[in-house]
Amino acid sequence: MAGISAAQEASQKNETGATSANSGQEKNGVKAADGQDTTTNGAEGLPGGAEGSSSSNEEKAPGNTVPDKQPANNGNKEHPKPDKDLCSPENWEDLFEYRISDVFTYRVVTKKIYSMGEDKGETSKGMILQKEKSTGEVTVILVSRYLRQLLRDTSASVGMEMDIGSRQIRLSPPYAAIFHFLDDMKAEHASMTDTSPLQNANFAAMCRYFEEGAPSAEFQTARQNLAEGIITYKRLWALYKPGDLACMSTLGHPEVVRIHSAVERGGLFGEPVWEITVIQISWDGRTQRFQRSKRAVQQPRFSVSRKIRSLKLVPLAYLDEVERAAMVESVTERGKKWAKLCTGKPITMSYKGSAIPYLVNPGMPWADAPRPEEEFIEGRVIVDPGAVAKAKRHANLLSRSLTDKTVAEAGQNDPLKSMFDFLGLPTAKEVEEQSEPEYIICPSTIPVFTLEEQEWMIVCVDDICEANWSADAFERLRLLRRIPSKEKRSDDIIKRKGKGLVMLFYGPPGVGKTLTAEALSEKTQLPLYRVNLGVVSSNPNWEHHLDHIFDCAYSWNAILLIGEAEVVLEERTFRGRDQNTWVSVFLRKLEYYQGILILTTNMIHTIDEAFRSRISVAYDYGELDKTSRQRVWRDFIEAIDGRKVNKRGLLAEVERWANVELNARQIRNILMTAETVTLEKISLLEADDVEDIMRDTDAFRKVFKAKEAANKRRVLG
Repeated sequence: MAGISAAQEASQKNETGATSANSGQEKNGVKAADGQDTTTNGAEGLPGGAEGSSSSNEEKAPGNTVPDKQPANNGNKEHPKPDKDLCSPENWEDLFEYRISDVFTYRVVTKKIYSMGEDKGETSKGMILQKEKSTGEVTVILVSRYLRQLLRDTSASVGMEMDIGSRQIRLSPPYAAIFHFLDDMKAEHASMTDTSPLQNANFAAMCRYFEEGAPSAEFQTARQNLAEGIITYKRLWALYKPGDLACMSTLGHPEVVRIHSAVERGGLFGEPVWEITVIQISWDGRTQRFQRSKRAVQQPRFSVSRKIRSLKLVPLAYLDEVERAAMVESVTERGKKWAKLCTGKPITMSYKGSAIPYLVNPGMPWADAPRPEEEFIEGRVIVDPGAVAKAKRHANLLSRSLTDKTVAEAGQNDPLKSMFDFLGLPTAKEVEEQSEPEYIICPSTIPVFTLEEQEWMIVCVDDICEANWSADAFERLRLLRRIPSKEKRSDDIIKRKGKGLVMLFYGPPGVGKTLTAEALSEKTQLPLYRVNLGVVSSNPNWEHHLDHIFDCAYSWNAILLIGEAEVVLEERTFRGRDQNTWVSVFLRKLEYYQGILILTTNMIHTIDEAFRSRISVAYDYGELDKTSRQRVWRDFIEAIDGRKVNKRGLLAEVERWANVELNARQIRNILMTAETVTLEKISLLEADDVEDIMRDTDAFRKVFKAKEAANKRRVLG
């Protein structure tokens, strides 16, 4: 103790900066436990650079220090003294060694009895306090290897890995890592039986600084806020302890995640926000393995204290016991369902609920991608994680579209980024593979392929259920029931060739070609995968896209419906090089495809000759006669909810309405439009409502037909 007090007195009296040989002071170079010299210079935030460095590779005893070189002065300048807020309470001079320079640097040291160098695995300077004159901010630098190892071990217990290979760890306000892990560090330290006196002294000095020194007031206020269930925006760092479980809402469903880190982000062009990095289980469709991945949640700025439960991300500890138990149980069961869907074979399911596109713009950086809009969808979906991986080069079942920007560690400390960092998509080092997932932190959403919208969407696992099929849909059709089974077809001479079932439906629009495919899907309980080749042909990589379509259709055991097939069925010519390529590629696909394929076209006369031998069955859909129109009218009327329509009144008019030359699509559209109008009026659908819509439709049909006749006359000329 006396040695240190003498050092303070000598440094204040000696204007040339020379210190007593027994002062116990050292130069700005701090000796790390690994024998390397760490200099507190401009690179560490010290303006003006260092005032000296140590050249020795051995720990100096207090009596063998090298005199400091103080800046030149006029002989009357007094050295600045340490701030009281750093050294309070008063007896802290027994623990602090301070350095006189333009930037105040205070070194926490231990008693001389523990500083003689007999403990080669530990430095006598457990940590350094460095204060910047410009900002007044105090950075705590952990020099002691023991302290760094303690912090690493306690953080690793909750999945936070920290690199202690560096000679220092810098902690800036609000010292979130210490706030969250100090109690854990105490418990770990107390459980050890082989610590040295120097390690014990270093740990005691660190605890005393954070519990009695300058940070203690902020720590105490933060803990009081948490105990009251409220929090301010600037103290959100104290709420989110790494490793804790927290809940939030995703597409209206609760979701549990594990907290990784939190940091306040802000800039010149936007309001600051807190970004909390969380950990969830994900499924990698490429490697077929579960893994732990990161995503980010943003909490916008708020001006006054708020209840913790009103925040976007709420730690489970702030739910009441009954509510927390119920959530853990339901979320765990949903996690098992999610895991089963990920690892199972492709399956057709029904879905009714909220959804968003899986990727808005795959070419746009994740952090800059616009957040997609939520929409409501209803219909059948395909759950196939393997197909997601093939469709998206960087496929991962963690919902990227739901993720905000990338984040880093609370406290904004560069050396801690190895412990609290997130620089984008998970890498091999950032992702921990798991044989069995932690079900409670499995996502509440999963990507699916929607058969109606024909795109990959993110949907809620809770709203996915088994598909319901309509057994009588096929019975209402007039289609001849002589479609051959693909199992009964003989093999071609070449293996895998000729095993598919290819059907061609041709005829004018609106006569039931697509409806037949839909009914066949219901009858066989196979998903109907619709493809518009006009859209596919606009893709520069159309051939790869076509391969993916056929692969998915076969993998899903789906009926592949290709509309507007004249795009690829058109007869080849000597001049149409691109068209010829299309036809050749598609012919090869038909030969080797082993599933059910339905082609529809309105232009049968343009089909290339080579396609005739590839077609298994062809059906001609002619114009509907009166009898057929009557049947179509009755079928559509019977399908309407009886509580919304006067069916008896509508069925009485069917024979008269059948005299109007309408196709099946037009009849369906008339009834759907009339039903929508009556819903707005909150009344039953009556025959007069149908008459009004049908009159407008028939008028448009006559105008269009007259224009078509005029064009023909002009051509014949």
